[in-house]
Amino acid sequence: MYNIENKVLAKILKKRFKSLVGVSCERFEKFLKDKNVTISSEEVEDYLFNFKKDAYNTMRNIDDQIFAFSQGTKINIKLDKPVSK
Repeated sequence: MYNIENKVLAKILKKRFKSLVGVSCERFEKFLKDKNVTISSEEVEDYLFNFKKDAYNTMRNIDDQIFAFSQGTKINIKLDKPVSK
């Protein structure tokens, strides 16, 4: 098992994730250019904005999951006694 400091892992993930988003956006823009679609159209700009937003939200979720696993998993369950009639 490897041990890695939180700061180092965060830097690695951030760098790789930015790279993934950048490469994905470049491929999408190349695809649009090959199909003669105007990249500056409102629909394309909205798509790219939402893609980036979703990608970065996913990154935040990954950070949260890593933190949760590093702290151990905790499950809180509340059992209610059923009401009998």
